[in-house]
Amino acid sequence: MIKFHKNNKTLGVEKGEYLTVIAVDREENLLTVRHGEKLKTYNPERAYGVQVYERSERVFAEGERVQLTAPWKSKGIANRQTGTLERVSENGEAILRMDKDDRRLRFNLNEMKHLDYGYAVTSFSSQGATVEKVLINVETQNSRVRKLVDQRFAYVAVSRAETETLVFTDRGSSLSVAFGRVHHNSQAMRPEQTEGIHDAVRY
Repeated sequence: MIKFHKNNKTLGVEKGEYLTVIAVDREENLLTVRHGEKLKTYNPERAYGVQVYERSERVFAEGERVQLTAPWKSKGIANRQTGTLERVSENGEAILRMDKDDRRLRFNLNEMKHLDYGYAVTSFSSQGATVEKVLINVETQNSRVRKLVDQRFAYVAVSRAETETLVFTDRGSSLSVAFGRVHHNSQAMRPEQTEGIHDAVRY
């Protein structure tokens, strides 16, 4: 599934529309998508401002913990906010109580396609939240997530718990090293912005 975040006159697609990928021509770098009842083929290099998703099914029941996997600007909800489904009818009408401010949202599940189970969240999206117990999964040997596991990750994840934190890892002997890493983000600054920094560091 492809979602366009701005109008595309060439394809005749408006901002917010979803298209389904039907075929991929890797040699010619072409995508064939379904737009309504029409099929269109285009070069993705000429279409900017899109996000790619994979369609999957979820079965929700009353009392279900859920999270939004995309921002919902019209409702004032940020990406990865969590809540509890207090009511779900057969036709998809739902009442969602948000964790952040305890407000209740009334909507139809067809209005929000980016809804997932909220029993596990990333450390980044859990910032600001507090729960009774936290279970943390840390893969110290996975090179793909190496830069994500560091002091900041450890602090945010561990400090969410009120009473208990349990850490599950692939190698306990590597855990202290992983939690001890420090990653600094480089930032470009104009020369005048750096005035006084070296003096401040020296003293």
